[in-house]
Amino acid sequence: MMTDQIIKLDEEQRVVWGWASVTSLNGEPIVDSQGDIIEPRVLEKAATEFMLGARNGLTMHKGEPTTTIVHSMLFTDDVKKAFGIESPYEGWLIAVKVHCEKTWDQVKQGQFRGFSIGGKAIRKDV
Repeated sequence: MMTDQIIKLDEEQRVVWGWASVTSLNGEPIVDSQGDIIEPRVLEKAATEFMLGARNGLTMHKGEPTTTIVHSMLFTDDVKKAFGIESPYEGWLIAVKVHCEKTWDQVKQGQFRGFSIGGKAIRKDV
């Protein structure tokens, strides 16, 4: 399974499930498409702050909100252990409700295959 792909579509509810971000696979850090590594604790803080806010998403980071996160679950090693969840992934799993007809059509046609969390950070050399 690719870590950035849409995992599930619920056409009746227009809800799309997938990883917003994956920080590790089998304990090894994941390097994202920008060449960055996000530490699980940093992702946890960012996801918490985002969910306290608007929870809305933009199509390709532009324009007016077209989606709303309706489900969110962090899969850090601590959370997985506490709930007895076995998964090779550490990351943030989300489900979004798609409000925009054009965006929904693009999702169904496979033009969008995953999520992008966006965000800003200060880079540190590792």
